[in-house]
Amino acid sequence: MKYLFFLLLSILSVLNINAQKEANHWFFGRSAGLDFTNATQSISPVIDTNGQLSTIEGCATISDASGLLLFYTDGSNVWDKNNQIMPNGT
Repeated sequence: MKYLFFLLLSILSVLNINAQKEANHWFFGRSAGLDFTNATQSISPVIDTNGQLSTIEGCATISDASGLLLFYTDGSNVWDKNNQIMPNGT
């Protein structure tokens, strides 16, 4: 039983290392943002104030599996990774 526990723990730790990073970027509030790409338990996320979002309500941010920002939205506008409104993004 003890060996099964360690085997399961080993498998779960490997899965954690290779986890997807679609939620690495957060934009919210009034031009507030956090980048968790290099964050660990001992390193805090990086503040990102480049976002164009300005909302007190819901918002969403999507990154790819590598953690690179794809786009973000406040529900009315959609901005790309370069903080430009996407085609048909209004």
